[in-house]
Amino acid sequence: MEKKTVLKRRAAEEMKTVPQIYHEKASSSSADLETA
Repeated sequence: MEKKTVLKRRAAEEMKTVPQIYHEKASSSSADLETA
Protein backbone atom coordinates (compact mmCIF):
# COMPACT_ATOMS: atom_id res chain seq x y z
CA MET A 1 0.00 0.00 0.00
CA GLU A 2 2.89 2.34 0.72
CA LYS A 3 4.05 2.29 -2.91
CA LYS A 4 0.60 3.37 -4.09
CA THR A 5 0.72 6.34 -1.71
CA VAL A 6 4.10 7.36 -3.09
CA LEU A 7 2.87 7.02 -6.67
CA LYS A 8 -0.22 9.10 -5.95
CA ARG A 9 1.90 11.78 -4.29
CA ARG A 10 4.27 11.88 -7.28
CA ALA A 11 1.32 12.01 -9.66
CA ALA A 12 0.00 15.08 -7.85
CA GLU A 13 3.42 16.74 -7.75
CA GLU A 14 4.48 15.98 -11.31
CA MET A 15 1.04 16.18 -12.95
CA LYS A 16 1.49 12.71 -14.42
CA THR A 17 -0.82 9.75 -14.23
CA VAL A 18 0.05 6.95 -11.83
CA PRO A 19 0.54 4.43 -14.68
CA GLN A 20 3.08 6.74 -16.33
CA ILE A 21 5.09 6.98 -13.12
CA TYR A 22 4.76 3.24 -12.51
CA HIS A 23 6.12 2.48 -15.98
CA GLU A 24 9.02 4.88 -15.44
CA LYS A 25 9.96 3.09 -12.22
CA ALA A 26 9.42 -0.34 -13.74
CA SER A 27 11.72 0.48 -16.64
CA SER A 28 14.44 1.95 -14.43
CA SER A 29 16.85 -0.07 -12.32
CA SER A 30 15.85 -1.13 -8.81
CA ALA A 31 18.83 0.82 -7.49
CA ASP A 32 17.10 3.98 -8.68
CA LEU A 33 14.35 3.38 -6.13
CA GLU A 34 16.93 3.40 -3.34
CA THR A 35 18.36 6.75 -4.39
CA ALA A 36 14.97 8.42 -4.84
